Amino acid sequence: MNELLGRLSGLFVEPAPTRPRPVRVSGAAPAVIVLCSPVDAVALGSSVALAAARRGRASIGIVALWRPGTSVGRGATAPPVRRARRLERSLQARGLRARAAGRLVRVELPAEPEAAIASAARAEATTDAPMVVVVTGPRDAAIDRLLAEYDLLLLAASEESDPVVGLARDSLARLGPRVETMPATVPPLTRALAVWGRGPGFGLPPIEALG
Repeated sequence: MNELLGRLSGLFVEPAPTRPRPVRVSGAAPAVIVLCSPVDAVALGSSVALAAARRGRASIGIVALWRPGTSVGRGATAPPVRRARRLERSLQARGLRARAAGRLVRVELPAEPEAAIASAARAEATTDAPMVVVVTGPRDAAIDRLLAEYDLLLLAASEESDPVVGLARDSLARLGPRVETMPATVPPLTRALAVWGRGPGFGLPPIEALG
């Protein structure tokens, strides 16, 4: 494996034991984790959260971002809807780094894996809005435990034929949840709407695909 392949595969691939687990779909929207590069985290995580909110007939969604080592900028977003603003304040009161944007609330998770997992659980327990967790850092045993508890793992890929994507899919599949790919490259307007916290979202496969 050359240096580039080794570096890329290290983002998503770690040895994992075989742990078959039945798919757990709660209600209309599955519990989803998106695995992608840091530069795509906000756009792809937001797009899936918007799609999950629509699928679950919810007015808002949550995006929990784990991107250790990444410089986090605020950027321009749409004014938040009232419920998103209320949830933002509720999460901040619980010590979480939350920011509302349009129909979303984004939560920046701590860099340390165990602290990130605890923060994600705290955010999820605060509301019944669908939450999507975005993972951009290297996996370890703690992160793999988190991945194993979700219904669906979405692996962002520009080309599904890329050998790194195949390695990542095989590694993730051994954790138990369903593994699907989603496009890492999307039309600029669709991407911009997702970043703003608006639009229908994209990337979430049909429920039937999870069976």
